[in-house]
Amino acid sequence: MNPNPKVSIIIMNFNRWQDTLECLESVYQIEYPNYDVIVVDNASEDESLGKIREYSQGLTKVDSKLVKYKRKEKSLKLFEFHENNETNLLNPNHHSNPHESKIDNILKIEGCVTYTLDETNSKDNTNSNISKTSEDYLSEIMALPSNEKLIVLENRVNYGYTKGNNLAIDFALKNIDSDYILLLNEDTVVASDFLDNLVDVAEQNNEVGCVGPKVYYYDYKGRKDVISFAGEKINLYTSLGNRFCKNKVDKDICDKIIETDKIEGCSILFKKEALLKVGLFDHIYWAYWEETDLCFRIRNQGYKVLYAPKARIWHKIGLTWDNYYSYYIIYHYLVRNRLIFIWRYASLLQKIVFFILFPFYLTIHMVIMIITKDKDTSKNGFRAVKDGFRDFKALRNKRLIYYL
Repeated sequence: MNPNPKVSIIIMNFNRWQDTLECLESVYQIEYPNYDVIVVDNASEDESLGKIREYSQGLTKVDSKLVKYKRKEKSLKLFEFHENNETNLLNPNHHSNPHESKIDNILKIEGCVTYTLDETNSKDNTNSNISKTSEDYLSEIMALPSNEKLIVLENRVNYGYTKGNNLAIDFALKNIDSDYILLLNEDTVVASDFLDNLVDVAEQNNEVGCVGPKVYYYDYKGRKDVISFAGEKINLYTSLGNRFCKNKVDKDICDKIIETDKIEGCSILFKKEALLKVGLFDHIYWAYWEETDLCFRIRNQGYKVLYAPKARIWHKIGLTWDNYYSYYIIYHYLVRNRLIFIWRYASLLQKIVFFILFPFYLTIHMVIMIITKDKDTSKNGFRAVKDGFRDFKALRNKRLIYYL
């Protein structure tokens, strides 16, 4: 067993550079010795890329309630990769030369959006006139210590959580030869020993497919010790999840390694072998329920999905989407993806009960929206629900799974 297997840490950014830099600062202070950090920018419209470049040079100070800023002590070697203009693989309606086959309504995509290194911005504080090939740069990435390098993948459009992460996973496994993939939300802060503990649990045996940490609220009424996620059981009759120890102060509770139905999407460690076998995220989802779907696929292939209590992170709950997307987008994907998930994984009896109960559950949410939101927001919410049901009918028997 490799004592320190290679981990690629993937952080997606979209118009959230302040949170991304805080996340990066905490990641670069972890104790685990063998990792690469990949920031995938989903076509941010703010100054994210410039701020990330400044951070890599030690020019932008990070303000944080949880981690002390140390980046100024050492600059990072930055490697920027642009998405090639001729590629459009991840649009479900148009594929740029993919190798695809239709099997049981599963569209298996085998290919990748390609990236080209930006030699202008991929630099450190040294000057060199030596021309390098892509292979030279990749070799340099592999040779540098973990806390001295940063890879940035720049997408031309916002691919969403599923497609954006799939791109970065594909890049990592094909170019860096990682043993594990860690997906980390930009609005998280990690403990210095969190990755050691995740990997320790993942390395217990070959049956482990993915592992998740104990997730705390970043700020829960001024507290930092209130649990948001410590494992979850999903009721397929209702689609509702029972999160263990949720909203409880952590006084040595939920401290056992357990199997869980899903792992919170803000931080998931995937074993390479599991992803090669089951594929990556299903592009049908775009956002919401995509990590739950992948966890169920991993479990259905005989792997274990585990919760690692000693691995700790803090999450700014609700910020990733709510600040930047309309109620239409949020409700649309929440409704249609919930329906798609239940259709795929519930038994016949569970489906019958769910489709009887769900309209009542949805009606309650709509009433709350009417009371608490303005007229235009309510209209968008109702339209989102209507379109969500429409899309569910069209997509319920289809999959768009990305295979390596």
